[in-house]
Amino acid sequence: MTKRLWFATLTVVATLMSGCQSQSHSSSGDYALPAGESWSEQREQAESILTHYTGKANQSSHSTSAPSLDSSRMVSDPPILSAAIDPGGLRMTVKFTGARNPATEPCGIDYSAEAVESAKAIVIIIFQQRHAYGEECTLEGTDRTAVVSLARPLDNRVVLDLSQPEPVRVSSAPTGR
Repeated sequence: MTKRLWFATLTVVATLMSGCQSQSHSSSGDYALPAGESWSEQREQAESILTHYTGKANQSSHSTSAPSLDSSRMVSDPPILSAAIDPGGLRMTVKFTGARNPATEPCGIDYSAEAVESAKAIVIIIFQQRHAYGEECTLEGTDRTAVVSLARPLDNRVVLDLSQPEPVRVSSAPTGR
């Protein structure tokens, strides 16, 4: 009788555990992100944009407008609405429209930013950490910001993002005094 009880318990536990893996995870345990949304893919896209921008800027050095970028390869980052650079030129606050709530709440998203830099331009990546993928959420948004540190001062470099081909408008941040 003890062997039957032990075997039945083991069978129930094994059956319950087999259904515990979330559908939002792949077999390796990583979240299955939509194409273009992983951090490495976004960094690759930023490098591609910088290469394209630098090549076009060198070809049209007499032009005052920014070279156009192939928007068909842009990822779904929220477009940066504006940016403000601190007086030292090494910290930039970017403004965009994002989710109202943090990732600890349903339909919420936490945001962080990273700069991929070259001598002529900077591409800002807005990373998104969602509460969960596949949630049905409203399209309500609110103004959000993220701060990014630059390796060297902005100077005359153009600021770009992954979701739009036009340069981002950059202003000077208030000194806070």
